[in-house]
Amino acid sequence: MKAIAATALSDASFGVAEIMAAGILTAAFVLLLGATRLMQLVYWVVPLPVVRGIQLAQGLNFAMAAVKYIRYEQDLGKGKSLGRRPWSCVCKL
Repeated sequence: MKAIAATALSDASFGVAEIMAAGILTAAFVLLLGATRLMQLVYWVVPLPVVRGIQLAQGLNFAMAAVKYIRYEQDLGKGKSLGRRPWSCVCKL
């Protein structure tokens, strides 16, 4: 489910229908595996480094999407942060 959320956030080409379908199908598949006790087989077949590799790839994909947003889409010149910041300290020595 985390991979679905990360992919949905990092790739704007997915619509709401595709994201909902992916979540429903994943939940149904996990429910089927849990009800039939086949989840133990999945734990045995899929090693933990493969799972960690998928998580790492999704995290990097999400980070690259954030970098692309900051680099190409965000207009820092028109941002609201150009005004006075009372919490910042400009100290002259």
